[in-house]
Amino acid sequence: MKCLKFRKRKQKEYLKIQSFKERQHLNIKISRERMINRAKDLLMNGLIKKRGLSGCVDYLIADFKKLKEKLLQS
Repeated sequence: MKCLKFRKRKQKEYLKIQSFKERQHLNIKISRERMINRAKDLLMNGLIKKRGLSGCVDYLIADFKKLKEKLLQS
């Protein structure tokens, strides 16, 4: 009886971890999409025109590097 309870508890813990990992993966995917949309918006707006194209590209590369670091940490 104790063995069954222990097994059920371990199974619940495993399922919790799996669902957390799936949510985390989904969050990363959503944040990547948001970042791409933000870059498009910046290109459309006057922010980038004021900076000049090279400054804008540097800004976007820095954003993507931050996202890459987050991906590597998880």
